[in-house]
Amino acid sequence: MSSSVHTTPTQSDSAVDHAARPRGGHRSPRFGAGILGRVPAVDDYFATLDEESRAAFEHLRDIAVELAPEAGQAISYGVAALTYETKPLLGFLVSKQHLSLFPFSPQAIDAVRDRLEGYALSKGTIRFTTATPLPDAVVRDLVAHRIAEITAGPRRR
Repeated sequence: MSSSVHTTPTQSDSAVDHAARPRGGHRSPRFGAGILGRVPAVDDYFATLDEESRAAFEHLRDIAVELAPEAGQAISYGVAALTYETKPLLGFLVSKQHLSLFPFSPQAIDAVRDRLEGYALSKGTIRFTTATPLPDAVVRDLVAHRIAEITAGPRRR
């Protein structure tokens, strides 16, 4: 099995990752925290960021990993993401004007929407800045909701 190192989330990286996934019920451990290792996609992406953005995202990642210590790293939908049970858990992306957090679930955002007044929200994204970080309790609840979705979701056989 060859491994590749992803330095930034690009469309071509996403295509490579999706193409590398085996069909059927068996998944490659590189898409999770399997015994054979992991793709350091999140770490590599964070290393490209300015200090403030990196610190903000590292804090969010630390919260997620507290709840899901077995979380892996991958490129999911072109975004550096933590994975849980091979499913995307939380994605990270910087733009010129804000930071974006992707829980890959409109229902997860809806579960905490009332506690995110003043933040820009869309169906699948929470936007914030380093000056207005997301509250830790909200991030914990968001991640916990997403973990519950993944755990309860249908299993592929």
